[in-house]
Formats: sequence, C-alpha cells, structure tokens
Amino acid sequence: MHVDDAAAGTFIEANVDQDSLVRLRPSLSTHTITRLDPINKLGKVYRLKVIAYNSVGMLDSPELGVVLASLPLAPPAMTYTKATTSNT
Repeated sequence: MHVDDAAAGTFIEANVDQDSLVRLRPSLSTHTITRLDPINKLGKVYRLKVIAYNSVGMLDSPELGVVLASLPLAPPAMTYTKATTSNT
C-alpha cells in the first residue's frame, strides 16, 4: 500500500519502507495505514494505491482518493411532540 502527502506529492509506502508485513503476504485483504501526517490536513485528499511486486516486476493499481476528516458531532437529542386533534 502506498500513500501520497495529501498535496499530490510522491507516493511512499503506507507504513515503513520495504514493509515485509505487507510485501510477504499476497493474500492480505485489510491494512491499517500508520504513516499519515494529519497536522493541517483535514479536508485534504490523500491518494492511495497498491503496488504489486513479483519476480518479474511490479504493477500499480488505479489510485483511490480519500478525504481526511474528523468524526462528526453527535446528532441532537430527539424531542417528542404529542399529536392532538380537534373537532372544531
């Protein structure tokens, strides 16, 4: 897994260079990215891609853009209003 710097910069490996915990696991289906720099980057788009390596060479996946965001606030508490009817 590779990620850029949220400024359309160069891609780097998502956790550490030459990450053997990723590169040596061809059946890997989930991955946590730890090498992001969130300072002043809320609302910025990080580009992600997978680079597959084998004995012949390497191949890049299409890029995926992900927006760094904070968790939304909790919704306000619900209020209840009793429905009434009138015969007038």
